[in-house]
Amino acid sequence: MIAEKVRDGATTRPRLIAYTLAHLAKVDSVCGDLGEADEKMRRAREMWQVGDGSDDLEDARFEALVGAGA
Repeated sequence: MIAEKVRDGATTRPRLIAYTLAHLAKVDSVCGDLGEADEKMRRAREMWQVGDGSDDLEDARFEALVGAGA
């Protein structure tokens, strides 16, 4: 995934990956693959915590995405 290619340091990359995983979890959920959706959402939450928030990604936006469930 493109988020893995970002050169903007070890703090931004995990949060971009988390954001991507959360969106992919939504796709899995709509397609009926709830087990995969749950796993991606779990990984997204985990990856989001790795970042330090020094990027321009909004915590509230991510929380709204993952808070709505997969």
